[in-house]
Amino acid sequence: MTGRNSQLCRRLPPTSDLSPHRRPPLHNHPQGVRLSKMGRSKGAAAAGSVNVPADDAGKTALAAQFQKDGGAAFHKRQWVQALSAYDTALSLLGATANGGDASARAVLHSNRAACFHKQLKLTETIREASEALRLDPSMAKAQYRRAQASEAAGYLQLALNDYKGLADLPGGPALLNGKERHVADLETRVKADGALSGLAARQVNEQRAELDRQRERERQEQAAQQQQQRALPQEVKLVHKGDVRVWRFAAGEATFAALLDTARTKFPGAWPFKLTSVDANGETITHTCRDDLSAALALARKQAVDAARAKNLDTLPSLPAARVELVSCPEADAPTPPEDEARSLDHVKQFRKAVSEAQASRSSSLSLLFPLFYLSLCLLCSPRTLPRRPPLLNIPSPPPAGQH
Repeated sequence: MTGRNSQLCRRLPPTSDLSPHRRPPLHNHPQGVRLSKMGRSKGAAAAGSVNVPADDAGKTALAAQFQKDGGAAFHKRQWVQALSAYDTALSLLGATANGGDASARAVLHSNRAACFHKQLKLTETIREASEALRLDPSMAKAQYRRAQASEAAGYLQLALNDYKGLADLPGGPALLNGKERHVADLETRVKADGALSGLAARQVNEQRAELDRQRERERQEQAAQQQQQRALPQEVKLVHKGDVRVWRFAAGEATFAALLDTARTKFPGAWPFKLTSVDANGETITHTCRDDLSAALALARKQAVDAARAKNLDTLPSLPAARVELVSCPEADAPTPPEDEARSLDHVKQFRKAVSEAQASRSSSLSLLFPLFYLSLCLLCSPRTLPRRPPLLNIPSPPPAGQH
């Protein structure tokens, strides 16, 4: 792969005649593009058709198998299929409890960078290689691929920095073996172009600082969007013999115990029953824990996103509702919620009951105090309670003129 990459770089358009007005500005370097918007291949939706194991060990093993399939497709020069397999492996690792091993995800991003490099997609190559180096700064192959793509894109100073940094990474000197002359020529071109002058160095530092600020703003915007989505109420449509009733809940209340309790409350005469939904493969899944409900909500969200994209919509007007059906069954076959979910539901009910009682007590106290307050106000404002004005002194009027 390394030899082909070097040959690919030689086939790319020459960058030796990059004068200052031709060289792309460093502040447009793709390394500064938001990593959360990394391009995914068209086959990324294949992850939705995979039967995902419930345990982390199974997800990790399945991710390793997809990584192996991606490598086989890469050697067959099937870049799109390889990208799809690597993307599915990343999705499986991201579905684990700890988000997957950082080094394993770094390898997958580096492999994706190789696929994009083969397709001459330099921006995507730099972006994926930068993500791999963020996860594993000692990955020499990712830094070498980023150096090649940066050089081909005209970012000579950044390419030179990556080439020189390979000497300090494990396996880096082997990648540079036989390319010392090329690196020396690149340094000569950078010096001739004035990129190593004091002014250019300050400009590079300022541009990198601007890139860091831009990435920080994008991370904050993404966090705000995620927080806004978590704040939105979610819905589950409970269906029983054609009767549909909606359960609205906050993001943290999505448990099987809460779903079962709500279903028994909304359909009191339907017990005993099972709660089922249809997965991406069209198979019926019986809900037994929180993960089943989360999978149903995720599938509804994915279908809504695909429909919005088909209509060229940037955002969803509201979070989609998952469909859960009540299927009658013998009471012995009715699933019971896990103990931790049942305890959590009991705590929530006790808390809500305490809040309700406190509000009722407060309302009753106010209902007793208000009449007393109103009566006191009336007494204070009544004119009968005001002190009477003392009578005027009885001073006789003077006699008429002529009378004594």
